[in-house]
Amino acid sequence: ANFSSPIVNQALDGTSYTPQELSTSLALLPGTQYYWRLAMRRSASVYGQWTPTMSFQKASVSPSPINPSQGMTVTGQPTFQWSVVLTPTTTPRLATPRYHLQVDDDPTFGSPFIDIKTPANTYTPVKGKSLSDGIWYWRVALYDANSTDGPYSPTQWFAKQYLAPNLVFPSQGGTAGTVPTFMWDPLPGAAYYSVSYADNPAFTSATTVSTMSTSYTTVKNMTTGRYYWYVQMFDQDKKGGPIIPRYYDFGYSLFLPSAMK
Repeated sequence: ANFSSPIVNQALDGTSYTPQELSTSLALLPGTQYYWRLAMRRSASVYGQWTPTMSFQKASVSPSPINPSQGMTVTGQPTFQWSVVLTPTTTPRLATPRYHLQVDDDPTFGSPFIDIKTPANTYTPVKGKSLSDGIWYWRVALYDANSTDGPYSPTQWFAKQYLAPNLVFPSQGGTAGTVPTFMWDPLPGAAYYSVSYADNPAFTSATTVSTMSTSYTTVKNMTTGRYYWYVQMFDQDKKGGPIIPRYYDFGYSLFLPSAMK
C-alpha cells in the first residue's frame, strides 16, 4: 500500500471519521482489503509522521425486518418496515445510501413482485404493486454506492387476506317485502365493490354490478322467492377480497288473522 491515489484523503479536527458512501468512488467494497494511516497535520502543507499502516476488510450487516413480522396476517396492503443500519460511532450515521427491498410469492425470490431501492426504512405498495391475497415473502439488504447488495436479512413470510364486507341488509335468512336496497359496511382499501345476486346458491345467471357506494338498489324485476347475494371488495389494482354469500326471502309477508267479534 503506497497511498498513491487514496480513496479518502481527508483533513479532520476530530479523532474519528466515517466515510460517507454517497458515490461509487467513495464506496468501500465488502470483502476487499483496505489500508489506512493517520498523521498529525500542522498546516495545509506540513504533516507529522505517519502511523504504521493498518488494514481492514469491510463486512456489511443486514437490516432487521420489523413489519410484517414472521407468520402474521395482514388484512390490507402492508407497510414494510426494517431497522435503520447505523455506524457504531459516538454520533451514529447512516451506513448506507439506500436499501434493497424484495417481496415475492416465491421463497427463492426468483422473480420478485416488488423489487425496489429506497433511502427510507419503510415502504407501502403503490398502485400497480398491490399484493393479492395469499402467502408472501420479503427481505431487505443494504445497497451501497457501488450498486452492490449487502447480505439480505432473514426471509420473513406473512399472509395477506382482505376482509369480506359485513352485509347489513337484507339480513341472513330475513325477508324483504319490497325491492331491496342491499347495504354493507365499508372496508379500508376498497376502491369499489361488486354486488352479485341470484335465485340459486350457485349464482348461475347472477346479476352483478359494480359500485363505489356501500349500498345498491336492484333495478330488475324480481319474482317472489329465495335469493342469494354477496359483496366483494376490489382495491385500486382490481384485486378482490373474499366473499361470504347470504340468502333472504323476497316478497313474503306475514299476515296475522284478525279476531272476529
